[in-house]
Amino acid sequence: MDYKDDDDKHMTTSAVNIYNISAGASVDLAAPVTTGDIVTFFSSALNLSAGAGSPNNTALNLLSENGAYLLHIAFRLQENVIVFNSRQPNAPWLVEQRVSNVANQFIGSGGKAMVTVFDHGDKYQVVINEKTVIQYTKQISGTTSSLSYNSTEGTSIFSTVVEAVTYTGLAKLAAALE
Repeated sequence: MDYKDDDDKHMTTSAVNIYNISAGASVDLAAPVTTGDIVTFFSSALNLSAGAGSPNNTALNLLSENGAYLLHIAFRLQENVIVFNSRQPNAPWLVEQRVSNVANQFIGSGGKAMVTVFDHGDKYQVVINEKTVIQYTKQISGTTSSLSYNSTEGTSIFSTVVEAVTYTGLAKLAAALE
């Protein structure tokens, strides 16, 4: 969407891009996600039954151009937690933050899931099915240039393909509208 003010002095472009990401895959973004932008992951299915002997770990990741995990969101059903963390390439994980009671975060979901990440500059606000579950302080700064969806050792809690939607250029658009 293009916005021009009445004097035609300012022009700002915001964009909505849609990506389909299969489990075990990643996608490069058409436009980087920066401060003020939003990423939303949609799943048409939700499986909250951890298989016996299987950790049923599922992760959604926001990655920088150099491969750093700016935000790693891991759903660990057997531990009954959602883990949030960051990591530079070829380096150890940093300080993790956890939210317990995974299933409670999806109450009222109707068998579907929506995970939204708002980039506030110094932190990420993570919202699951329209409920904020954490304000994650950024441990690594940078812009998001790709997204990934992983499932290890078992069935994903999400559908085999998740839809990711990025909303970029929103901060510039808001400033132009003021």
